[in-house]
Parts: sequence; structure tokens; C-alpha cells
Amino acid sequence: MYLDDISEKHYEFKVITYTDHKRDRLARYFNDYKEALEHWKFIMSLPTNANYTASAAIIRVSTGEPLVRQTWRV
Repeated sequence: MYLDDISEKHYEFKVITYTDHKRDRLARYFNDYKEALEHWKFIMSLPTNANYTASAAIIRVSTGEPLVRQTWRV
């Protein structure tokens, strides 16, 4: 079992990022949607090292459903 698996059992939302269609290593976990959305907006403002595309998404952990997702070309 990985630490991410343990974290997902205790939180309702996670914010993940992708670059060039591959999931990045870090995921941030939240129980409050407002905090997750604020972090997602922060991620959207950061520069990225992607060569082609970058994405950020808020995922409901229990269902795997993406609540907010944005993809942009770099």
C-alpha cells in the first residue's frame, strides 16, 4: 500500500496535475471543496515544464469523478 492510498481514505477531494498527458507525482488532498478550488486556481497560475499540454483537475476521491478540469497548450 502506498501513502497516496492511505491519504485517499481520509480525504474527500484531491487536486492532481498532468503534463503531456502523464500524471505528475504530487497530489494534494482536501476535505473542503473551497480549499481544493483555491489550490486548483493556484496551480492554474503556475508556469509548467510541459512541452505540449498541461492539465489540472479536482477529483472526488470516493467516485473518481472529475469535478473541475482544465487543459491548456503550452
